[in-house]
Parts: sequence; C-alpha cells; structure tokens
Amino acid sequence: MQLLLCGKTQTVDRNMEEQLDKLMHQLMDREEEHEETKKETLEQLDEFNDLCLADASKPGKMDPDVMMGKLLPDVYTQQKIYILTALRKFGESLTPEDETFLTENTTATLSQFEKVTAKQGS
Repeated sequence: MQLLLCGKTQTVDRNMEEQLDKLMHQLMDREEEHEETKKETLEQLDEFNDLCLADASKPGKMDPDVMMGKLLPDVYTQQKIYILTALRKFGESLTPEDETFLTENTTATLSQFEKVTAKQGS
C-alpha cells in the first residue's frame, strides 16, 4: 500500500514540474513577443520620422503621401496616434512635438480605449 501511494506522489510531482515548465515557457514566449512588438513599433516610428511626420501637425510640413492624396489626413492622424500611444505604453519618451500632437488629436473615445486597455494589461 505504501508503494502505491509513493507512485502517486511521484506522478503528482512530475505533473507539477511539467506544468511549471509549461508556464515558464509561456512566460518567456510572451516576453519575446512583447520585445518584438516594441521593436516593430520603434521601427515604424523611425519610418514616420524619416517622412517628417513628427512635424506633420504644422502647416506646410505634411507627410508627402498626405500631400499627394495617397493618404487621407484623418488616416494619417489615426496611424500616428496609434503608434505614439503604443510607444508611450512601452515606456518610451516622446518628443514635446509628439506629446503636443497627441494632446491636440486624442479624442475622448481614444482616451477611454487607453483606460480600458490599461486595466486589461494590469
């Protein structure tokens, strides 16, 4: 009888170790995904900055795609808000110009969205 109990204990211990290993792998995968997303977001911001998007809110310095009619100004604004908000959530510092852009262009709906996603992330 003692032997049977010992075997069950070993099985439970092995199952717990396997579950712990699985959870640790999931955690490492999520951390890698987070870093990859952060890297991609920073690359996107660099692309925007290369196109003078940091100054797009100033008259006469609009993105070339917007000026040529390839990108609607509203779409441009939404994309820039999305990227700047994501960078802020990743803890990146924004330029004063980017902060001003967000302040001037962030809608109440987006503010609500940020609050909801912040609650889900914690």
